[in-house]
Amino acid sequence: RGVLETALIDGNTTLGADAEAGRAYVQQAIDAGDTEAMRWLGMALINGKTDLGADAEGGRASMQQAIDAGDTHAMLWLGQTLINGNTTLGTDAEGGRAYIQQANDAGDTNAMRWLGMALITGKTKLGADAEGGRASMQLAITAGATDAMRWLGHTRRNGIIMLGSL
Repeated sequence: RGVLETALIDGNTTLGADAEAGRAYVQQAIDAGDTEAMRWLGMALINGKTDLGADAEGGRASMQQAIDAGDTHAMLWLGQTLINGNTTLGTDAEGGRAYIQQANDAGDTNAMRWLGMALITGKTKLGADAEGGRASMQLAITAGATDAMRWLGHTRRNGIIMLGSL
């Protein structure tokens, strides 16, 4: 979202708060096909931490609009949110994994790395799946994701996990 929308919705500037005016600007960006605006509005409504308030259904619809337009950041965020279950949407680990897999399939190396880390460590509601984690990390590494290489190298060096020949 832009500076003006932030100022109007959050009210933390000399402009004062005018959530509806801010939302109108965001809607203009959405109408123009701006997936970042779609994603931002979805996040704001799902989290419910702005002057716009909480609206899980409206937030999910806005996120879905971004996802339908191919926004892999929206896929990853919504997937993580559903897995973590700490918003107005509640928990849907398998639904969340499906969104992250959609981002993986679209080539998003952040999604590949995140899913790999989640499955290898087993610290999410997805549970542990070393083989699935290995496959996701290998996709990220093959795509050149140095952060995945770094994480896996650090993890293996410290003996935190054992992944066989990876």
